[in-house]
Amino acid sequence: MKVLHVATRHIPGGAHRNTTHWMEWQVDQGFEVHLAVGAEHVLTGLPSSINPHVIPDLVRNVSPTREPKAFFALRRLIAEHRFDIIHTHQSKAGVLGRVAARKTVPFVVHSIHGSTFGAGYGRSETRAYIAIERMCANMTTAFVVVGDDLRRQFVDSGVASDDRFWTIHSPIDINAFAAIRKLSVGERRSIRRTRFGFDADRPLVVSIGRLEPGKRHRLLIERLGPLVKQGRIDVAIAGSGVEEGTLRRTIDELDLGDHVRLLGHVDAESVLAIADVLVHTSAAEGLAQVLVQAAAAGVPAVATKVEGASEVPGVRVVDQGANELASAVAAVLNDASRNHVALEAVMSWHPDEVARQIAVFHEDLLARSIKN
Repeated sequence: MKVLHVATRHIPGGAHRNTTHWMEWQVDQGFEVHLAVGAEHVLTGLPSSINPHVIPDLVRNVSPTREPKAFFALRRLIAEHRFDIIHTHQSKAGVLGRVAARKTVPFVVHSIHGSTFGAGYGRSETRAYIAIERMCANMTTAFVVVGDDLRRQFVDSGVASDDRFWTIHSPIDINAFAAIRKLSVGERRSIRRTRFGFDADRPLVVSIGRLEPGKRHRLLIERLGPLVKQGRIDVAIAGSGVEEGTLRRTIDELDLGDHVRLLGHVDAESVLAIADVLVHTSAAEGLAQVLVQAAAAGVPAVATKVEGASEVPGVRVVDQGANELASAVAAVLNDASRNHVALEAVMSWHPDEVARQIAVFHEDLLARSIKN
């Protein structure tokens, strides 16, 4: 089997880990695997057996001059290699890849890693995206979604019938995060003080994610600012991105000092090891992997209402505007038990279980081939 994955961008994050896991599984099964990726990419760490193809004109933003070039580059690549499966990821690559594969590739799979319409978008954007997704559905053999909220959203919007969707979770190293549960309170506080310089005795609220507008870290800082000023919490935000300067100015404007800090890119295990609460305020998601990581680590989480948040065991969901965020965080901190989630509740995200689900999915595709 020859497979081409098409991704708008391949940079560290949830979609990156998900796509890489699929490609590694296919390589292990003896597939010939290719990856066509846009201008934003980090290809270090990919298995050497995966064949990368960089398409510079495949960019996230709408570009009438670059999109035709990206489309024809994909058409040439598909014609040259005669793939059995095209597997697209993210919205731009999902459209261009599926149209490019039309009538030439036996199986076209589209993975939906996050919402492309709905509450996190404007009405005109939502109408446009739904219309585009309905059109592309006619060129799609099967859809893979990372959570059931996404599945319902696409089915209820008339994109395609439910039987064409597969819910397959993104892989999380459950065992690595579960090891955090073994740390004592004293060990956590010591790491907090010695490695990160936070007050060991003040509760620490953390957020993990790229510093981009859609993650709404500025809203998080504004909503939790009063608790910070009252001396009740410190806040740490781990991630990097285009909003770093804006967030630093917000911290200064609210006079929050060193009690709200941007850590830069730090691995999630290290951040959760010092956290009392994880907060997630994204405007649109598929199913945030960091919420599963926190559950595995035994760290309680508070999230604004977004796709997938209610699917993760133990997450306290508040209104999308985050008006209840500070009170929810305070309530969690006041709960001595913290109600840790049983590890068994998150095992459907374990890489071995995800691999099993991927195998069943491919068996289904093969069965369709035999029938035809």
